[in-house]
Amino acid sequence: MGLQQWHVAFIIGMLTVIMTTSLAVFLMGLILFLVPLRVLIACVVGAITFISFAAYLVTNFLPVLYPSCPYKIPPSQYIFSLYAYVSHNISPISKYWATSAQVPEKAPIRVLGEVERSVVEASADDTDVHALSWLFSMSSNPSVQSIVVQAISALPSGSADSLMRQADGISRLYEKTLREVLSQPLQLDDPS
Repeated sequence: MGLQQWHVAFIIGMLTVIMTTSLAVFLMGLILFLVPLRVLIACVVGAITFISFAAYLVTNFLPVLYPSCPYKIPPSQYIFSLYAYVSHNISPISKYWATSAQVPEKAPIRVLGEVERSVVEASADDTDVHALSWLFSMSSNPSVQSIVVQAISALPSGSADSLMRQADGISRLYEKTLREVLSQPLQLDDPS
């Protein structure tokens, strides 16, 4: 309870933001220091810095747009909270609703963990089917494939469409592999 009361998770998450900010300030200072000495070296360091921080910013924003993205880092939660607040309160639609006579009740702002959980729950059947089809296609052990077939029979009925798509993909993979094996010439071992 003390960890929650003193907001330790928030402070730990902010440490990465502070460390990244300090690194950015240091590298900007390094670039400004190198410009009078050697412009070419300053340009190279500046390009590397720009590319690195652009990749860092992209990894911060991807979980906001795609909740199932595995590149979550602590600042992503804060960016999502800001995004949810802005889209919830400052969007042009909410300004229109505020001026109209009928003001609809707004949905509560959700945190990134809740959005991720709802996305995972919505795609759980497809994920199960994909995992089972991957296991079936990657295993050469007949007993594992038999267990996979038994597990497929326990899938919910809502996953039938996904199962048919995966089955088509597996059958095409086996047909392609069989054609490649049959098209190769038979090589006999030479006894000499």
